[in-house]
Parts: sequence; C-alpha cells; structure tokens
Amino acid sequence: MPEPIIFYDIPGNAAKDQAWFSLNYKGLPYKTHWVEYPHIAGLCKDIGASPTRTFPNGSPQYTLPVIYDPNTKTVVSESALIARYLDKTYPDTPTLIPAATDALHAAFQEAIGTTITEPLMPIMLPAVNLQLNPVSEEYFRRTREARFGKLEEWSPPGPVREAHWKAIEAGLHKVTKWLSMDGNEKLFFMGETISYADITLGASLVALKRVLGPDSQEWKNVKTWDGGRWDRRMGIQLTYPFILWLSPALLTNSEVAHMYERIKICAANTHILFMHAQDIMIRGDVLDPRYTLLTGPSSVPIGIMSGPSISPSEQEYLAMSEAAVIRSATLDDLEQIIPFYLASLDTSLPGITFSDRPSHTEEKMRAKMPDRLFSSVRTVVLELPLTKEMVGYASVKSDGSVKENGAELDRFFVKAGMAGRGYGGLIMEYLQKEWRDSGLWLHVFKKNERAIRFYSRWGFEIFVEEELMVGDQKEIVCRMRWKST
Repeated sequence: MPEPIIFYDIPGNAAKDQAWFSLNYKGLPYKTHWVEYPHIAGLCKDIGASPTRTFPNGSPQYTLPVIYDPNTKTVVSESALIARYLDKTYPDTPTLIPAATDALHAAFQEAIGTTITEPLMPIMLPAVNLQLNPVSEEYFRRTREARFGKLEEWSPPGPVREAHWKAIEAGLHKVTKWLSMDGNEKLFFMGETISYADITLGASLVALKRVLGPDSQEWKNVKTWDGGRWDRRMGIQLTYPFILWLSPALLTNSEVAHMYERIKICAANTHILFMHAQDIMIRGDVLDPRYTLLTGPSSVPIGIMSGPSISPSEQEYLAMSEAAVIRSATLDDLEQIIPFYLASLDTSLPGITFSDRPSHTEEKMRAKMPDRLFSSVRTVVLELPLTKEMVGYASVKSDGSVKENGAELDRFFVKAGMAGRGYGGLIMEYLQKEWRDSGLWLHVFKKNERAIRFYSRWGFEIFVEEELMVGDQKEIVCRMRWKST
C-alpha cells in the first residue's frame, strides 16, 4: 500500500474537483491539505509546484489542485497533468487516459473548455465566491474584480443571464451529440468505461448543481435539457469504491458540508454512502473532524460518533492541515525556539554538526538567546493555534551589516518532518510583505543546495560568494538578496 498522496485543495471551492474525482476513481489513499486562496502562491513556491499559467503582466500564476506524492517525491500541478501522472505512476489502478486516447483527451480538454467551461464561468464563479471562507472570499473578490469588474455584474438577472444559460444549454446539447454519434445514447465517452473526459464533464455538473442548489429553479431547468440526460448522468459519476482521507483540519460546518455534498452527489443511485467518524469534537460552530469517508460493506452507516481526545497518531494529521498562524515571538517562546535554533545550525551545512559544541548547550543558549532574538532583531514564529505547537520561526536584523541590500534574514527554519506543508512559504510570504520596502538578504552555505533552491523560488539571487573557514575546512558562503519588484 503506497503512502497517502498529499492533495492540496481549496475549502469551499466546488469548481476544482477533477483531481479529487481522479484520486477516488483510482482508489489511491490521500490526505487533503486545505489551502486558502491568499496562501496558494506561497505554498506552491514552498513545495516546488509549477505555475499553471501567467497573469497579463507576465508574472507566474499558481493554482490548485496540486498533489505531492511522497512515494516518488513528486509535485504535480493542474488536474489533467495529475491524471496523467497517476496513470503512469500507478498503472495497476483504473486508467484515466488510455495511452491511445491521449491526443484525443487533449483535444477534448480544449473543446470542453470553449463549449462548457467558458459559458459556465460568469454564473459559476460569483456563486463559488459566496461559499468560500472569509479570507478566501475577500481575496477572490478583490483579485477577480480588479481584472473583470464586480462579480454581481458578471451575470445579472435578466437578458444577460438568460443569454449565458442559452450558451450553456447549447454547449451541453453539443456534448449530447458527441455522445450519440451512432444514434445510441452513451453514458461515457468511451462507451462502457469511465475516462478522464467523463470526470471533466461530471465535475462541472456536480459543481453547477452544488452552487445553484439542487432545489433551485435554474438547476431544475438543467435537469430537463436533452430529455433529462444530465439528471441521469448525475446518478452515475463514479463506479468504483473510493476512500477520502479527510485531514483533521478545523473545518467549518460549511466545509464539512462541501465534502459531504461532493460525495453524496457522486454516489447517488450507485453506492450506499457511509461515514466512519472517530473523535469528532465540536467547538461552537466549528467541527474538528478526524474521520474517514468511504463506501463499502465494511463501513458503518453515515453519522457522527463522538469519541476520545486526539491520539498521538492523529496529532500528526492535525499538524498536517490545521491553519498555522504567524505572530511575533516573546520570551515565553524560548523553550520551543532553542531546539529549533540548534536544529537550524545542524542543517545549515550538510555533514557538519554544530549543536554538540560546548558553546551550544541549552543552558548557554538560554542565557544568550534573548539578546540574539530580541535585541535589534524581530523574531516571528509560526504556530498551530489549537495545539500551540511551533512549526517554524524566522528572525530579521534591523541593523544588518549590508544595509544597502536590505534587512538581514538571520534565521529561517521549519520544524523537521513538516516539509511539503507550505509552512516555509507562509513565513516567507509574511517576511516579504513586512520588508517589501527595504528588501531582504541572507547568508547560506553553497553546499546547502536545498536552501538555495527554496530561496531562489522566492526571488532571492546570489550576489556575493565568500570563503569561510569552518574548523580546518574552507567553505563557500553565498550572500543572497531579494528586492520587491
């Protein structure tokens, strides 16, 4: 059994479900890591995910979904590329894009974009925005309206909206013709077999039903088109049992409803849906679910079953997706920061251990760290608010020795075992906003290739290389700097 794939998704966004369906269709284990819209770029840079398109000004645009496969140490962006990766890497699972149809699927993606996706956008996106969490809703509205105008004006009631619906109906009618070229109605594009083409179309229908509401008049109208074909299709979207590993994030009721609605719509008429729930904890209007959703005979009927507090293994899941927050460090944080500081020393130069030197005992660190962290230095920590666990920290000197190159980023460290979760990106995104005017610079050993790659993804460039004696060994130290563009 492979390790669970990390699936980065946006809570509340119904328009991003193709990769979700693909993972479920293949029956691959995965964990969902929720990412809000303002944090997507930071996460992608942090884990090395490629941008999927560019903004009008030529800058890279990062989008979700993204997966990280710990079995191959691979990061993949964009739903269709994820499907192709899963086919290649897990050939013993149901195929999404058969090799002989790869070019046809590429053509289909382009055709469905102009036929279905583009007509849907004016109606879908304003409705999707209303289902996002507040931090994402504000960001989504601000960034879209800056480019395309007020969301409420995209498809206002009246002739404009009626024209949009006619375009959608015409697009779905065209798809009906594609599926009936020989005079017989086919359920799937490949006849009796589900392919990625079906997932693409099905995801659009599921999303449309969800944002409109199943009882809305507009969705009822869709159900009558083409002799009721699209209502029938909703009953059979997935034909394989699936497992959804829902990370134990703090989810609002609406987010839990979003995940349930995804499954309920897909499973209707073909599966009995079950939920095995463990350790459900309710705090006001927030659910803290630690459960697995699945279909299959070994499950128990859907419901919520209360249980004991968080187990040690669940702490790992909790850390996986709980929304981390950045705050200024205080003296009370020293007990957690000191081990971080010593660990950061040992990762700064591969193959060299600094923390075992006499000058670096915890007692001596406790005496010198207050000045190191709080005298002419600003230190911030990244913390999981529920457990109060510190997962990263950074310190910036306000009187750096190379002032013309900005403030000196003296320390930057994310806790071991937390790689691939976007924590480094969250910290760096914060630092670059705080020191946007002055810029930042730092020292890094040239042998620390991983750190150099990370800083380079965040726009840092090497401007000086210096020699430094470490014991009797000569090492190269790089100075890197970042300036806001």
